Amino acid sequence: MKTKSTLFAIFILFTGYLAAQSSVEIKDILVQPIVGMDSVISNYQLEIMFKMNHPENANLLKIQVGTSQDLNDITLIQVQIIEENGLYYTSFNDELEVINGYESRVFIELSESQKETYNVITLFVEDNNGEVSNKLYFRK
Repeated sequence: MKTKSTLFAIFILFTGYLAAQSSVEIKDILVQPIVGMDSVISNYQLEIMFKMNHPENANLLKIQVGTSQDLNDITLIQVQIIEENGLYYTSFNDELEVINGYESRVFIELSESQKETYNVITLFVEDNNGEVSNKLYFRK
């Protein structure tokens, strides 16, 4: 009887865990520096590309820049996912980038000290219900 009770409790916890996960899934992170000819730019610019299903369910893209995964001890960047005329966009620093099929990208800037200090970029999406997608990691 105790075994059945334990198995039932595990089943309930597992079912609750599955129900709490977001329907939004992200994959294939690619981070690359933006190299420009403008010597006036003092910050380090990065292009972060990834794929995301169900942008209609996405609300907020979170980019944690940290010394290790799942930390934002360097900086936390929050990017809105918006819809205009049936198209979905990432919206950050007054710039819109269309989500083309599943492909999306965001441009960010880090200071020289942030560039030198960070080791990992953690990327995930918060959906319209406040649930969190899977996480992607880019290691420098």
